[in-house]
Amino acid sequence: MKILQQEVVQIVPNAKRLVQGYRDIGYTFNGAVADLVDNSIAAQATEVRIDMVWDSHHSYLVISDNGDGMTRAQLEEAMRLGSDQDYDSDDLGKFGLGLKTASISQCKVLQVGSRPRGIGHAVDVLRFDIDHIETTNNWEVIRQGTETLPTIASDWLAETHGTVIVWSNLDRLLGGTNNMDKARNAFFDHHRGLGLHLAMVFHRFLSGDERTKHQHPAEFRIVLNGLELDPWDPFATWHEKTQTLTAQDFPLAGVGWGGIVEMQPYILPAKEQFNDPKEHELLSGPKKWNNQQGFYIYRANRMIQSGGWCGLLTPNEHYKLARVTVDFPPQLDNAFGINIAKMRVTLPAQLKDEVKAFVGPIRKAADLAYNAKERNKLPALGPGSTPPPLTPPKRPGVAVPRTTSGTAQQGGLGPFAPWPVATLRETEQSRRRFALETAAKVTGHESALEAILKALASSDERTARELGW
Repeated sequence: MKILQQEVVQIVPNAKRLVQGYRDIGYTFNGAVADLVDNSIAAQATEVRIDMVWDSHHSYLVISDNGDGMTRAQLEEAMRLGSDQDYDSDDLGKFGLGLKTASISQCKVLQVGSRPRGIGHAVDVLRFDIDHIETTNNWEVIRQGTETLPTIASDWLAETHGTVIVWSNLDRLLGGTNNMDKARNAFFDHHRGLGLHLAMVFHRFLSGDERTKHQHPAEFRIVLNGLELDPWDPFATWHEKTQTLTAQDFPLAGVGWGGIVEMQPYILPAKEQFNDPKEHELLSGPKKWNNQQGFYIYRANRMIQSGGWCGLLTPNEHYKLARVTVDFPPQLDNAFGINIAKMRVTLPAQLKDEVKAFVGPIRKAADLAYNAKERNKLPALGPGSTPPPLTPPKRPGVAVPRTTSGTAQQGGLGPFAPWPVATLRETEQSRRRFALETAAKVTGHESALEAILKALASSDERTARELGW
């Protein structure tokens, strides 16, 4: 039998065809801008300024931040499709595609200018031009001077470190029409919706939520055309009639990975319980009350999905006051099927039965709150109060991370000693420990993990303690 020798054949992608494919990954305008704000947060910016400038065919959008900025080499790498970048466990980025794909989903010309922190660093500007790529059929960017940037952008980099992103030739954003009346209407419709979307998606960062401090310790603000955005709290935690129900943590693990999915249910006040009708209307959200009920899914504290029951249940007028936070870490991206645009997630099949059982009592509580006669029978509840607890479903063969009172159960996994009687939210150490123990049990490596931890406790006691041992 003759053995054929192997030969490696390099097949370079057709640039002009592939760039058109990347334009249609699935970004909305709001999603594209939010993806770029992710980068600003990762760069530790304390301010992001977004300017949408209408000028007929010459309209443009500028996103400016005062983050770390990039050196020339870093900027060149950032402009690569699938940039070579290592992401920390809590980074908002994922594929190294967002800057480019989000931008070209809305425009044909992307300019990025950046100046890194430190004295003496110069501004560098690169231009990604779809017409140029289609003409040359090469993945090429063009280095330019700061004078090619709009004044808003060049002035920003003259005053501070950070990065500016400029979208021009807005063929997609303007609705693909040469009718300037229709194009102008499309432009300002996008402007009106963008502020609420960003206030919703980044509300934890804008409000200085404690959960974001390890990712972004400084204050953070977004300014849209001169107006600072206020965070939109979908759960009305400030309202005295909001019911904060018992939270539940769901361990999720597979071969080589594991993590915790955290769910926190709320029952919002009914319409007549608001003193100001405008507050009730604001809480209705962009999709209005019926379609805003359900799951609010967060990846590393950034909202990915606002409302809906992920196919488990259908929206119902009587349940419209029920909203549930679902938090998962980037380590569970594959389980949730998150896409490049970070606009779509799928509830893991492993959790569907448990979550559906968990949601049942929540919807009943929402129905009681919706029904005025029944609502009058409920005890007075306010922010931080604990109503009669919901009974969480037990996961076969795995320790339930919280009891109905919100405390951890005694008894760990495998050979390990009991973990502390505390909720997983109360200490990061117990969260990490539980995730490791779950992964070890599922993969059959309890003894290996025990040996590793004993060695770690001898060689690096601090790290072992941080992991919960």
